[in-house]
Amino acid sequence: MDDTQYPIRRVPRDESARRELLATMPPVWEYLLFGGALVTGLERTEPKWRDYHLGLKTHVGPTIAKSDLAREVSVRMAGGSTIVSNLDKLLSPKAQALAFGPPGVSGDPALIEHIGIRLVEMYEKLLDWVIEFRSIQAPDNTEKLLEIGCSFLDQPIQETRNSIQKFVSDLENAIDSLDSDAEQPRVLSLEITFKLDSEITDSFLRELERVVR
Repeated sequence: MDDTQYPIRRVPRDESARRELLATMPPVWEYLLFGGALVTGLERTEPKWRDYHLGLKTHVGPTIAKSDLAREVSVRMAGGSTIVSNLDKLLSPKAQALAFGPPGVSGDPALIEHIGIRLVEMYEKLLDWVIEFRSIQAPDNTEKLLEIGCSFLDQPIQETRNSIQKFVSDLENAIDSLDSDAEQPRVLSLEITFKLDSEITDSFLRELERVVR
């Protein structure tokens, strides 16, 4: 492959690389820019991911009386669902079309980075949600309830993290694998399927009913 066609084969991981990408705008620069916003954001959130992954309680949260428990956890669960809904909106075909543009038309760099940054911010909010849920102080018979509640967002968290890493890896591998000037990497997309497990929700509601009796 002629290096002059694809002088930049890696997503930008610092400001210098980002500026170079925007100055030269080589083929598929939109996807490299998007990947850069994703991967640098993911790296920034690694300490929170590790805390989440290790099951840590990083601080002592509010004490919730038994009489307030149902209302409090319902509000928190609704907040978690809202975060996932925002992730879906950022990944919608409409948002992607606005940012990347139709075939043959240059994308909008500001909107591409905005979507990438916001995606990682929503992922971080998912991590924060679990960390805050773990911090709840409640009556002694609520341990199982809180344990089930903490797992409510496990799938969206893991799926978002894995999908970002796969997108960046697939993009860089696609550019590296080209062996002729005529080839262009196939268009990649960040696809994430979110599933708020109904079994977890049902188990949580049954346990909540038991606790608040």
